[in-house]
Amino acid sequence: FIFAPDVNDGKIESIKLNKDGINVRGRVVPGSENVPVTIRPNSSWIPAFSPASAVFTYLTRTNPDGSFTFEKIAPGTYDISARGDGNSASDTLEANGNLDEIILSLTPGFDLYVEIRNEQGLAAPYTNVLLRSRFGKYFANTNEGGKAIIRKVMPEEYSFFAHNNQDLRETAGHFTPRAEDPRLTIIFNDREPIRINVLEEQSRKPIEHININYLSRSARGFVSRERELMEREQ
Repeated sequence: FIFAPDVNDGKIESIKLNKDGINVRGRVVPGSENVPVTIRPNSSWIPAFSPASAVFTYLTRTNPDGSFTFEKIAPGTYDISARGDGNSASDTLEANGNLDEIILSLTPGFDLYVEIRNEQGLAAPYTNVLLRSRFGKYFANTNEGGKAIIRKVMPEEYSFFAHNNQDLRETAGHFTPRAEDPRLTIIFNDREPIRINVLEEQSRKPIEHININYLSRSARGFVSRERELMEREQ
């Protein structure tokens, strides 16, 4: 493979050709078969939404004794993670030479209690919520009280995106949940809800009971990137 990290003013200054790559050996503890193990570029090396992020992502599964092997990965800084049956483990991997065996110790996740309100403090029911970290993602939809429970969440940094199609509000941010305080409260901004009128073309009379799906330009970009990443990971 060819990797060209040094670019100045749109011109490639140097190209490094690596024919062999680096082998990574490790073990998931406690040992279990068929646990997914993923290596993704660390965001300090390649941005998460860069096309190169998918190119340099590697997937494998553990053997019966919990061991796993990646062969000929590109040199670089990676996040390595294992997830299975509600447990997960993660670490940072510097793939720049001969590596010792990596041990990933699985720990159980916890329930995260999500509450979404508007600026008046009222519940925001039926809001779609997406959490994404370097190692995985979670989806939820709030109930009529504006609350949801996301099961088996790991204590790592997440970006979140919330979109309510009922009053056309959305917001995004970052947070790190903790098992000692497993709560996420999201407050929608104080802008006025968007009003959309659907009229007959000729008479211009209002039409009732029309379903409208709305996403802002920023939300469409976010969702399309998520969909693209999901398709690549599958």
